[in-house]
Amino acid sequence: MEDNELRNLLKKADTKASLEPMNETVVAKAAMTQRKAPMSYRGFRALVGSLGAAALVVGITLPSALQPQPLFELASSGSSGRDSAMATQESSVAADSAMIWPGWFEYNYIAQGLDTEGSSGEIFEVRKKGNPTQILRNVAAVFGIQGEPKQDDWSTAEYPSYSISGEDFSISIYWSGPGGWYFSRWNQDYFRGCAEPVMEEPVEGDGETDSTMDESYVCEEIKPEPGLIPSEQEMLSQAESLFSTLGVDFDRALARVWRDDWGGSVSMPMILDGNAIPLESYIGWGSDGEVSYASGYSVEIVSRGNFDTISATDAVERISDWRWYGSVASSYYEQYYATTAVAESAIERDAAASGGEDSASSDEPMPVEPEQPTEPEIVDVFVNRSETALAAAYDGSGNMWLVPAYILHNDQGWFDVIIAVEEGVIQLPEPYDIMPLNDTEEMIMPEEGN
Repeated sequence: MEDNELRNLLKKADTKASLEPMNETVVAKAAMTQRKAPMSYRGFRALVGSLGAAALVVGITLPSALQPQPLFELASSGSSGRDSAMATQESSVAADSAMIWPGWFEYNYIAQGLDTEGSSGEIFEVRKKGNPTQILRNVAAVFGIQGEPKQDDWSTAEYPSYSISGEDFSISIYWSGPGGWYFSRWNQDYFRGCAEPVMEEPVEGDGETDSTMDESYVCEEIKPEPGLIPSEQEMLSQAESLFSTLGVDFDRALARVWRDDWGGSVSMPMILDGNAIPLESYIGWGSDGEVSYASGYSVEIVSRGNFDTISATDAVERISDWRWYGSVASSYYEQYYATTAVAESAIERDAAASGGEDSASSDEPMPVEPEQPTEPEIVDVFVNRSETALAAAYDGSGNMWLVPAYILHNDQGWFDVIIAVEEGVIQLPEPYDIMPLNDTEEMIMPEEGN
């Protein structure tokens, strides 16, 4: 019976009957609701574009809840700054180029032969892991130190810090950002044979008695004893044991070792997906062969999703905006310094071949400072090579993030680290201009909150 009723209903159904048009808002919401995967920014724009005609007809306004929200807000200053490589290059130019008038430069960045297609990359949040006081206890135990962590006088609720201190050591942890801990120990014998500061005789004058003190110490010369310093292999073994005890992954193939007659060190970068990131653990030895310092982190790295990135060519336009800067692992800077050292050696060899350093320096007079400020000199900088990397950026609460970035190399010999995600993924702070000063001007900065 039920089967016959169903058959009769199907026969009566008219598939050509006219239907009421469905409200486009319902269609839009249904389409968005059915998407199980996170929507990228490009996908969102494409969806809005496809609904544009219908929206004009029925006046659809997508609710704010459906608008893509920034993942985090960048810190206004300090944490995301221009590369130290750039700063090093500029200070070198200022020091070595006597004939350059110390006015100012404006760089005109020009992309040359870079990719023009965008891509995508993963963003990671760096979260502190563990209890800060317990981490201090663990570090103290490794170095055989007794003591209980105490909250520092300068500690705040937003930026707490703790330490264990003694006459010849200090262990501290700053429980903000990536939550770094630091150990240092100094040898009291370094001050052996040092004469105490001499108090000079009181000086009478104008009814007042003043006394002065010569604060300089006269100490016996300390000579290096390289036999006390562990060998490179011994340093690697000690570093591996120390870091493993503290939960830091250690790979001898990635560790960097340095040693001379006065001490040595081992550094170990943190690796994510096979690439070094701007988190590194260190251990160093003094001239007495004892560990003099160490540092590390206790973090977990959490993926926050995949996001669209702009092209390297488009990233060049961001170089002039300090808000887009990040920092990369120290290995990138070491490569830069190594390349710079080779180039400087070549210049010195050329100078020597042409008659030595004396011939390179001329007797031309130093430039005379003009009375009025000059116009900035425009310097074209051709950005001709790019690399991709994860760069560190910090939000307004001091938390660390790892974001896709380009390392943009130029023909002037430095590089810039530029965040590559599309606009809207992260919220930028308000911009402000930094202008050079003359004798009568002061730099005007925006007030807090403006």
